[in-house]
Amino acid sequence: MKIGIDARSLSGPLTGIGTYVYHILEALALLDKDNEYILYSHKPLQMPFPSNPLWRVSLYSSTVGTLGYCLKLPRLLKRDGIDVFWGTSHVLPFFNPHIRYLLTLLDMTMYRYPKSMGYYNYVVNRLLLPLAVRKANSLFAISESTAKEAGIFLGTDEVPVVYGAASPKWIPQKSRETSSYMLYVGTVEPRKNLITLLKAYKLALEEGHLLPKLIIAGKRGWKSENIYALAKTLPVEFLGYIDDKTKLELYNSADFFVYPSLYEGFGLPVLEAMQCGLPVISSNSSSLPEVVGDAGLLFNPMDVHCLKQHLITLSTNGELREEMSQKSLAQSRKFSWAESAAQVLELLKKAQQARPL
Repeated sequence: MKIGIDARSLSGPLTGIGTYVYHILEALALLDKDNEYILYSHKPLQMPFPSNPLWRVSLYSSTVGTLGYCLKLPRLLKRDGIDVFWGTSHVLPFFNPHIRYLLTLLDMTMYRYPKSMGYYNYVVNRLLLPLAVRKANSLFAISESTAKEAGIFLGTDEVPVVYGAASPKWIPQKSRETSSYMLYVGTVEPRKNLITLLKAYKLALEEGHLLPKLIIAGKRGWKSENIYALAKTLPVEFLGYIDDKTKLELYNSADFFVYPSLYEGFGLPVLEAMQCGLPVISSNSSSLPEVVGDAGLLFNPMDVHCLKQHLITLSTNGELREEMSQKSLAQSRKFSWAESAAQVLELLKKAQQARPL
């Protein structure tokens, strides 16, 4: 079987989708010794793959983004004799009835929180995702939450779930010594709900509770001015974009991790923190309860007072932090890239065997 893959998400610094795709492909390269894989991208890939005669990269030129992908790939897929194409980013190429398609459903942000998206991404997803769902021979979602919402918004039947996992590089240090701070990792933007975190933090401090400082690590996103303005009055440190070495150090030195997001397709930073043994406070929205399980403290993302109490509890109860640290490690072991890659391989085979739509 010749398998084509949308690898555009690997052509720059890895975001959530790029991380998911990269680790699935890395595990597939170890698992599958029979099928041929061709990775299609409009730019050179930033992530190296082991030398493997079954794997190669095919680059195409495009100055019109997603439209170029949709229009140029059909010719390339036909030229390369592709049997199944895996659409990793909610979009499938146009005009090729002879190829079977597997489509990943990442999240339903364009329906649930459209104002959190840039206009271009919103329009592309609203126009092309429903078309891709109708065209796909097989689908899977990256969380139960996304699978259920796809049924609501796109009319899909039961959709299988293939979870992500945390990279093996996120590991607890042998002797974890904390440095008295709470940590958030992720983009600074409205959907991440940092305003609620800052309000809860501010309330706790105004009530006289002794809380560690808050470190926010992640690039500055859009519509974030009010977040930075509120943080000026608080003991908050913004680190901006950080490399993986710095992130690992932060995970291993924090008292606990806080993730107040309004909506996530999966919530990888939470799992990374848990795999490092970090106690977690997380919102109970979308897919996050699936990731956290019973290992963390959950709260309604709009409930400032509940979050405030969780911050106070973990800041003052070292015994609870140690207990939750062990629970985080146990919960993180439930997720595996090798198992997820095996699921994707079975779904690719299922798509190949499907009748053309």
